[in-house]
Amino acid sequence: MQISDRAIFLKEGKMIWVVSESKGLEELFDRLKIMSAGVPLLRLLERWKPTTVGLQVFGDLATKNVVTLEDETLDLFLKDGTIRKNFSAEFGYVIVKWKNGVLGCGLYGKEGLKSQIPVEGWQQVKARNHDP
Repeated sequence: MQISDRAIFLKEGKMIWVVSESKGLEELFDRLKIMSAGVPLLRLLERWKPTTVGLQVFGDLATKNVVTLEDETLDLFLKDGTIRKNFSAEFGYVIVKWKNGVLGCGLYGKEGLKSQIPVEGWQQVKARNHDP
């Protein structure tokens, strides 16, 4: 699945949203001066950063720069720690997965992997993947 074939991207200020394409939707947005709709995909900080919700919706489509955490490293990562380990990913923002779900965004660099995920973003995924 390629997102761009069935999507409209809206940019306003420092945000980019993606919404499913529908006939006449783009013209409607222009006419009504709609500034945001759909899933927030990217936010401009010092550089474009993927949003947690954007990664949770589209992250499973990624084929590179994906890091999967083990149970032993999950709590350290989520509690704002840095995982000092080499991952097969390029330095920069990466998609962080755990079990069967995308947690969100991490920042991977020389020092290791650091969480960029707000608490409310990972609590939902962790609750869905909790083993009874």
